[in-house]
Amino acid sequence: MANPKAVYFGGGRLSNHTAIPAVVQAVVKSGARVHVGCQFGVDKAVVESAIAQGFSYSLSVYSVAPPASALNHVLKAKGTGASVWFTAGGSGSVPIKARYIRRSIAGFSGCQAAVFFNPGAGSFAVMRQAVKAGIPVSVYSSVQPSAIPNTPGLWLQTSFNQYPVFLFESNQIKLF
Repeated sequence: MANPKAVYFGGGRLSNHTAIPAVVQAVVKSGARVHVGCQFGVDKAVVESAIAQGFSYSLSVYSVAPPASALNHVLKAKGTGASVWFTAGGSGSVPIKARYIRRSIAGFSGCQAAVFFNPGAGSFAVMRQAVKAGIPVSVYSSVQPSAIPNTPGLWLQTSFNQYPVFLFESNQIKLF
């Protein structure tokens, strides 16, 4: 499914970031949808921020779990009018790590950008897939992020309001 005007949000499961409410608001005010995964940390903070600001109508949550075992913030998002895609990473015999990456790919497919806050190891795997798909990646962090594994490029620093942001500039050769 194409998401012509959407921004994917991701980040560490054990972290949060003070910029999340402002970035969620800026994305929605621009007319774009907010796409996010189902986990704790940044995913949960994005969901809660969108709901608190009254932006459930512009929120799409991609859950690995089916409705019966989805996390509370995912079910709350569904109850407030957000679009929720259950078992977005597949089900059955697919290993859980594969389901998480497939869920993230479903979430960012067709998005115009991907933003990450305090990314963890799993976030870097998602970033690598986003860059391969031609989606611009940015990271909100007070320190320059590590290199994206097996992805040539460099981080360029800028800012949004007072928050430092690093944009990934890929130096992959574009043949077409």
